[in-house]
Amino acid sequence: MKELSCDEFKQIQIQILNEIKIFCEKNGLNYYLAYGTLLGAVRHQGFIPWDDDIDIVMPRIDYLKFEKLFKHDRFEFLSISKDATYPYHFGKVLDKNTILVDDSSSSYDIGVNIDVFPIDGLPSSEMRKRIHCHFVWFLQNIATLKLMKYVRKRGMIKNIILAFLKFIFIPFPLYTVLKAINNYAMKYSMEKSSEYLLEGAYKNREVVCASIFQSKMNVVFENESYSAPVGTNSWLMQLYGNYMEMPPVERRISTHNYKVLQK
Repeated sequence: MKELSCDEFKQIQIQILNEIKIFCEKNGLNYYLAYGTLLGAVRHQGFIPWDDDIDIVMPRIDYLKFEKLFKHDRFEFLSISKDATYPYHFGKVLDKNTILVDDSSSSYDIGVNIDVFPIDGLPSSEMRKRIHCHFVWFLQNIATLKLMKYVRKRGMIKNIILAFLKFIFIPFPLYTVLKAINNYAMKYSMEKSSEYLLEGAYKNREVVCASIFQSKMNVVFENESYSAPVGTNSWLMQLYGNYMEMPPVERRISTHNYKVLQK
């Protein structure tokens, strides 16, 4: 197997993104660049220089249609609904001709991929909304915990704590937790909601005003045009604050630690 360079890895992700774009436009489905990918499009017109992944979001109704309909010779959409051994609560479109080797989390055989997060509605009551969000986040934390591996660089104390927490949640199989996240998160439709819940890693900042996704606009990412929410500025401000300001040099590091192999 050949190990791929970072540039080769990114190029495959762009190919995946282009196929998603073509498929969604052909089938009338909505998708939006998200998180660091959207920030990269606005600030750099491409990848953030020290970042190496692509994220998109889809309204739950489009996400479910995409999950059912997407077919491709080389690329595959994976989710917990399609594969009971799949270890994430969100979907991924992956390149079947590659393998991604990550020593810190799941040993699930996965290739170069793009994360696809669903967007869901929320209850109108402030109290019910808070309960709903915190329960989803609680389940997400359990799922993340169950995926984590013991690695030497984490240190003995942290590994002991990890082992203790894993022991507590042994009665809850990962599949059950992931299905619960999705079933509970999709309880409220977007059509009747004034706020939406996204399922990334930002917890409170994942609750967004519905007007952000009221319509779409185009942004340039690596010389191609892709969909972004009309409220991109508001969303990025909510996630990152003054997002056009570059972070200090010491924070310009990739959070990913993996190798990519060509089959």
